[in-house]
Amino acid sequence: MADQEFERIVQEGMAALKKSRERLKADWDKPRDWEEITPEPLKPAVMHIRREFETAAWQLSEQVECVCYLCLHPELTTSPTYKGGPNLIQADLRETWHLQFEGMTESERFAHWTKQYGQLLKKNVAVPLNAFLKIGLAQESQLPLPAVEWAKTLTQGLLFSLRWTVPHLIKKMCDEQENKLDLDISTFDAWSGWVYWRAPRFVFMQPSGNAPYDAATAWQRAEDAEFTEQLLRGLTSKMLDPAWFNVDKLAGEAYVALASTPAIDLSGLHHQKPMAQSESDVAQRDLELPVRQQQDNTNELPLIHSAPHQGARSASPDPVAVAVQNEANDIRRRIRHFEAKIAAIETQIGALQQSMAQAIVQGKSTFRPGDIQKAIWRLHEDKKELEFRRDDWQLNLNSVMSSLKVTQDVSENRAVAPSTLPSSPVSNSRKKRTARTKAPCFDAAVTLLRKDPKLPLVEFCREIDFKAAQYPSGQKYKPPVSWNARTFYDQYRVRSNTVSRFLSEVRKHIAAHPS
Repeated sequence: MADQEFERIVQEGMAALKKSRERLKADWDKPRDWEEITPEPLKPAVMHIRREFETAAWQLSEQVECVCYLCLHPELTTSPTYKGGPNLIQADLRETWHLQFEGMTESERFAHWTKQYGQLLKKNVAVPLNAFLKIGLAQESQLPLPAVEWAKTLTQGLLFSLRWTVPHLIKKMCDEQENKLDLDISTFDAWSGWVYWRAPRFVFMQPSGNAPYDAATAWQRAEDAEFTEQLLRGLTSKMLDPAWFNVDKLAGEAYVALASTPAIDLSGLHHQKPMAQSESDVAQRDLELPVRQQQDNTNELPLIHSAPHQGARSASPDPVAVAVQNEANDIRRRIRHFEAKIAAIETQIGALQQSMAQAIVQGKSTFRPGDIQKAIWRLHEDKKELEFRRDDWQLNLNSVMSSLKVTQDVSENRAVAPSTLPSSPVSNSRKKRTARTKAPCFDAAVTLLRKDPKLPLVEFCREIDFKAAQYPSGQKYKPPVSWNARTFYDQYRVRSNTVSRFLSEVRKHIAAHPS
């Protein structure tokens, strides 16, 4: 009779499990398959990101399973192993770890760890989303969806895949699986799905569920397999929803950030003779890319100004100006890339600060406050470095835009007819200021920038300081004496705008003397 009863329990469990699987396959919220929307060249990168997330999700599941199971079975806390595996609680904390949960009911303990899982997964999901978004923005022309929507869909696909595994995790958080089945091909599916497990009542008691808590019946099991599957589906959604909603929020913020950056104004080009097809395509693509809004009004200048006396000679845009504008567009894209990274780090810092507050105030965090503080400190350092690099590119952009204006002014002056020049230039001109004596390092800076015109500010400082270390007795690579700084990088850290102005003068010199 007992065997027949157990066989009935297994059959009911298998039937309920199959219904759940069919329901998942037909779920209206199921994202599109990642392979369907990912171009072939991008699949290796996407597969790597997916593997990294799956590893992190597995580690999180292992940790939550261990602490929740031991929390519900505190008599096993001091054992070096649990369920045949290593006890993940630190050995020096095992004697007292369970004391922080004294006075809590089983449903409160279970609800605590399901919430911890949801909050940690919410933090972890920002990593693949930002990685997908970086790829999407760089390769948007290859994607069948907008970059943000593509990244959001792939990340939601990762979360949706957890709906297949989290129900089993919930079972393991409560109990240790007993081998009640003779394992063979016919029973493997039932054994893997643990279909004979039934939910203890505390799972749906307050605060985990809505039923009032009753200590006498907390560990009694539900008899209906379908009811157990419904509980598992509800708890799974409860554990995954914070991360799912966070993906929506982060994707919305990305849309707002991209929509808030103006398109590049190339309208001046269309005052001239139409460009060749390839150049027109490049201009149109740049128009569609969002760039960071600049405070300097010179950034809004068109490539070519229509000179009043140019007449029929205005046949095509100045190739030098076009090259400078293309360089500016490339710098804008780099700035946007760094701003996306900074936003991702700020999201992680916020999540860690919230976790640290829980650890300090409630004493109910998986990680120690000291470890969380170290992680926050490292993220702040990474953010500072990214801000430095972003500011470098911003200064480069300002310098390039200044060069563009100089190029346009030169083009206009060349276009002015001789008859329009003033007859007495001496009477209207101002007395020229005596040129300053250039520092010995000026020529060295010119040489470096001629080799690499797009050299960022920090990299320039490191390059020229490296040269100075190679030739310590010379002055060619030393910073100007007026700076009162030992190296270029020292001056950059104190006052980066001084180094920026110096490089701006170097770029102007290169623009005026291209050979």
